[in-house]
Amino acid sequence: MNILCVNTSLGTRAGGGAAERTFQLSKHLAYQPNTCCQVLVLNLDLDLSRIEDCESVEVIPIDVLWKRFYVPIFWSRRIYKAVIKAEAIHLMGHWTILNAIVYILARYHKKPYLFCPAGALPLFGRSLILKRIYNVLIGRSIVKHAAFCIAITKKEVSDYLSYGVNLSDIKIIPNGVVFNSYIDKAKSLSKAELLGRFHLSNTIKYILFMGRLNPIKGPDILLEAFAEICSELPNVHLIYCGPDGGMLNELKERSIELNIENLVHYVGHVDGVIKASFYQYADILVVPSRQEAMSIVALEAGIYKTPALVTRECGLPEIEAIHSLLEAPANAGCLGRKLLTLFADPKLLYQLGISWNEYVVRNYAWSVVVKMYLNLFFSLKLNGK
Repeated sequence: MNILCVNTSLGTRAGGGAAERTFQLSKHLAYQPNTCCQVLVLNLDLDLSRIEDCESVEVIPIDVLWKRFYVPIFWSRRIYKAVIKAEAIHLMGHWTILNAIVYILARYHKKPYLFCPAGALPLFGRSLILKRIYNVLIGRSIVKHAAFCIAITKKEVSDYLSYGVNLSDIKIIPNGVVFNSYIDKAKSLSKAELLGRFHLSNTIKYILFMGRLNPIKGPDILLEAFAEICSELPNVHLIYCGPDGGMLNELKERSIELNIENLVHYVGHVDGVIKASFYQYADILVVPSRQEAMSIVALEAGIYKTPALVTRECGLPEIEAIHSLLEAPANAGCLGRKLLTLFADPKLLYQLGISWNEYVVRNYAWSVVVKMYLNLFFSLKLNGK
């Protein structure tokens, strides 16, 4: 079966969790017998190593006409050929011109597709007027005509229902993570070597933020929480890993205002060994998002037995079943109080990391997740949906 995966980006700097999901999905589909996979992406932060990591997946980069709104070159024959070759398509994300082009071609050539917005259906953030126009012109049609709509969490089901999707056409497939390669990467760098690269002492403990510095990710909420409690946490620092999403200068200025600039560090985008090592040596990961389908970074932290404190808006209600201290509302006061309680009991913090690791291994390995996708793709082929 020939499957085409579509997303605006394959690099995590520009594409975040949706890019990582597309990357892992395409790789694991290609591992399956009798299955071929192509990935159609915009040529954004797409380096050679990322393409090589895709192994047997054919990556089809499309040049960008207008980077501000990720507008691809419409007349590219690569898009047309990729759709023609595909027997089934997976559209990732929403509000994208690339999805709209592929959708039009798929409908014309009667190609079935799965649609996974990854939490993007609700109107949120900037360009709200343009998003409303997009929905009127084509967005709602993309949702309506999907063979199946993929929800990453149960919470996302209600987003689909508000678009008029039948409950029977909504399938829940969670995010996944890969284990062995990530763990091997983290072992290759000591804590002293890692922190030394960023001129930090290897004796510090640190709270980790991993993701874009963008309002939807809530880095400002975490900064305010840390400011409230840092005087009670000696030798604990806050490290932000991730590209600027419009808030870097604001966060730096606020750090100075709060007189904590020496305790807060912004290391920029990280990947590979560096990213793995930051997870490995963190005392805790905090995901302070205001809205998210399911936090991939929280799952990645679980690979390294690093506990994750997430907001209720992160799409991981399961984590509260492990311990109530691991989930909080998206506000600084609640996050701060839970962090204080966790750091006050190092044995509990360590045990929660182990428990989170065990849960992630059982439920979110890509070897499990890809089988859910395969069942849907082959049902399209067998039933002609």
